[in-house]
Amino acid sequence: AQAAFSAITSMRLALAWTTDHMVDTPELQRADAVIGCSVLWVCIALQSLVPEMPLLLRLNMALLQFFHFWEDLPAFWSMLSKSLASPLTAFAAAGLLLAEQVNAQIGARPQYVPFASLHVPDSDTFEVSTDGEMLVYRCRHPAFMPFRTLLEGFSHGVSS
Repeated sequence: AQAAFSAITSMRLALAWTTDHMVDTPELQRADAVIGCSVLWVCIALQSLVPEMPLLLRLNMALLQFFHFWEDLPAFWSMLSKSLASPLTAFAAAGLLLAEQVNAQIGARPQYVPFASLHVPDSDTFEVSTDGEMLVYRCRHPAFMPFRTLLEGFSHGVSS
């Protein structure tokens, strides 16, 4: 995807790419909503093409990931502002800095919803766990595996 995104050099091409992607993806055509979105401008372009589609965004950072058409940045901010004004859009930011950046740019502040650890037992019903079990989101960051090994070591009483 990164190579495809680097070829997009204008908002016009971004909308055309999104339109083509939607035509080529039957699952997207049948979708009731878009949830998540790691490349924000794609979701914003999608909502501009299909304004009746609900959009639930959650970003950690990288507001402008794969955004290479800087001369169209004002158009992006305008589309984002219109999207956030829609009652069909909910936008949560995992970082306070991201929420404040969006607010400074367009005057609309995404909800600040920081990460939280979820303690869950190994069962079908949810209860707060007191035995140390914890759900950790899968992560492809290179430092995650050593961190996981460290956590497993702590859970077995190994200190180093």
